[in-house]
Formats: sequence, C-alpha cells, structure tokens
Amino acid sequence: MESNTVQYPSPYDPLYINEKPSNGGRLFLELWFYFAFLASNFQNLTPLGSVQYGLGGLIALTGGLFFMALLISRKSIPFSIWIAILMNIPVNLAQYYQGDTPIIGPTGAAYWQHVCFLAMLCYLVENETAAKRIALFFGGVVVAAVFIGGYEITSERIGLEQGVGQSFRNANDLAHISAFFSMACLFWSLKVKPYFRPVYWIMALLLFGALLKAVSRGGVLVFGCGLVMLLLLIVSGKGQRLTGIVLIVFGVIAVLLFSTFLSRYAYLLSERAGEATGRERVYSLATLREIMENPIFGVGNGAKLRAAGLEPHNTFIAMFFYYGGIAGLLYSIWLIVLMVRLRRAFFCRELPIFTRFFLVTLFGASILAQLLSNQAQLFPSCVFATVLLEKYLPAYSASEIRKRQLAAYEFDSMAEISTDNPPQPAENWQYDSKSI
Repeated sequence: MESNTVQYPSPYDPLYINEKPSNGGRLFLELWFYFAFLASNFQNLTPLGSVQYGLGGLIALTGGLFFMALLISRKSIPFSIWIAILMNIPVNLAQYYQGDTPIIGPTGAAYWQHVCFLAMLCYLVENETAAKRIALFFGGVVVAAVFIGGYEITSERIGLEQGVGQSFRNANDLAHISAFFSMACLFWSLKVKPYFRPVYWIMALLLFGALLKAVSRGGVLVFGCGLVMLLLLIVSGKGQRLTGIVLIVFGVIAVLLFSTFLSRYAYLLSERAGEATGRERVYSLATLREIMENPIFGVGNGAKLRAAGLEPHNTFIAMFFYYGGIAGLLYSIWLIVLMVRLRRAFFCRELPIFTRFFLVTLFGASILAQLLSNQAQLFPSCVFATVLLEKYLPAYSASEIRKRQLAAYEFDSMAEISTDNPPQPAENWQYDSKSI
C-alpha cells in the first residue's frame, strides 16, 4: 500500500546532499585511485612506465570502474564531466589537423585521462572524510615529488625531473598546486577533530615550503588570497574562532621568526618580476589576430605566440589558440555555469558558512591558476576544486531552486489546512526568490 507520508528536509541536510557512508567498496576504489595517480605521476618508478600504453590502459580501466560506480549509485553524470567529454572532440580534431595522433597521442591521452580523473573524484568526494584523505594524499604526492625528483633550476628555484610529478612538473604549476592544497589543509583543520589538526598543519607547512622553493609570484598570490578568505571565515564563522586564533598566533610567530628569510624571498620575487619575459605581449591585439588565423582547429598544443615569443600562460587564451573556437567556447560555457551556480550558493543560507567560504576559496584559486598557467584545468588542484563544486552546486541550478521553492510553497499550503498535527519544517529550510 502506498504511503502518504510526506518527506520533509532534515535540518542537518536541507538539500539532501547526504554524505555517502564509507564501506569496503568505496575504500577499495579509493585505494585503486591512489595507485593509478601514483603510477601516472611517478612513471620512472613503476614498471607500467616502460610498457607501451600501460599507463593509459590503467587510467582507462580505472575511469571505467568509477563510471560504473557512478551509474550503479544512480548518480547523474555531473555537468563538468559532460563538458570534459565534449572537449575531447575539438581537442583531438585539432591535434589530428596538426599531424598529431588523436586519442592516444600525448595531448589526446591527457584530455581523456582528465575525464577519468573527474569521474574518479566525483564519486569519491561524496564522502567528506574520503575527500579530506584525498587532499592529504595530493599534498603528500607533491611533497614526495619535490624530494624524489626536485632539481635546481637556479640556486634559488627548483623544478621536477622528467617522469616525476607529471601533472605539475613545471615550477609555476608546482607552486599553484602547493598553494592550493596548503590552503585546503588549513581550511579543513578548522573542521577536523582536535587531535588530528596537527596533521593538516604539518602538511600545510610542507606544501608552503614547496611553494617557496618554486619562487612563483602566481603561487604566492593564490596563497595570499586564500589566507584572506580564511581570516574572513574565522572572523565571521561560529565554531571556527578558537582554532582560527591559534592559526593566526602561530602565523604571526612564524613571520617574526623567519622575517630574514621572507625578506630574501620578497627580493627574489621582485627580481623575477623585473625580468623581461614578454608575458605582457600575450595580452595584445596581435594575439587575437593569431587566434583568428586558425579559428576552428587552432595551431596545436605547445605552440608559441609569435607576438610574445612564448606560450600563452593563460588557459583562456590557450584553449582558443591551441584548439580553436569550439574548444574555447565549451571551456567558457563550463566556467560561466560554475560561476553562476557558485554565486547562488554563496548567497543562500542553506549551506553552512564554512562550506560557502571553502568553495569560493577553492574556485578562486582554480581561476587564478587558469589565468596564469597553460591548460590549468588539468591540474590536480583544479580537478579537485571542480569535483567539490559539482558535489554542491547542482542543487543551485535554476530548475533545482525552482523545485525547492515549489516544495516550500506546497509545504506552507499543507501547514495552513492541517488542523490536528501540522508538520514542522526544518529549522534552516529557507528559500529566496532572489536566488534565481
């Protein structure tokens, strides 16, 4: 017999974004993900690196497993994954047009791997504890890559050897990823149990050290903006102030203790800023004219702008320049949709203030990386930010907001006509017509 019981939102989960319980299957897939990521980023240290298509086969198999897990869990395929799948079409066509092997060539394989990693992480971060473990794992991989494959580009700056840290071998990429996961650890240290906080603080400190060794202005900018957001959260967020005050005190002490080193580091950054790199010539009409010379297929991955004499160092420009207008348009649509949904989420009180600040900080760090690096949407940090956004933001599409408004209206109507035992709505169940 069909039940007439009406389901009302839980005060602890007003949008039904339930934390998936951990189980043996999820733990197995999480460990499999760690293995696949380590194999792809430490190619010289694994036998698969010497087997033709060995790593590609491993990533494809892993991605297939996670796609099956998503379908079995009846979770709809996230918007970002659909965009990543569609992006492979113009990217592979552009590479084919330029004489590169599509799909299994270096560029095509990187974009298919991007789809697979999105699927893996979209499934895993449904459990918040797993998401925290993955952030620590990524941080540990970066630190290990610096120790195993780090070498001095100059006496003051490091890079990574070929085959180590494949996703972040460039010093600037390393800096962005280090800054991102350092901030993620600091944020999550506000939410974990007190006895586990030192683990996040130590990881944040190690990643900050990697950031300093990369001597990157962009990485320092990402870290600085993240610190501002963290301080704003500490000031405005209930339940975070005590831990936040401890972080601030330790931060002030660290600055005082390392003032001499930091002054030297500031000098290095200013010295690099004074170097004539030609990046300012990227942002010129000459760049636009070069893009319009090959508006459909682009010029292929890795090409240099004639006007600047270097690669774009900007993901927005790189997508149009390398792969043509279709890829650039898909990329732009993806970012615009995420921005619109994030704006709605940030100004809705349905989500806790910590979650809102955390998502904005991660997305902002991702955008800064994409403004200052080539194809930064493929970075592990940007992929991690994307999947966390996809966990919460689908609830803020226009259609989902409308559904909640309709449900709330029906609830109010039922409460008015019920005389015996009117249902009580959840304490923090709110809707706002201005959200749309």
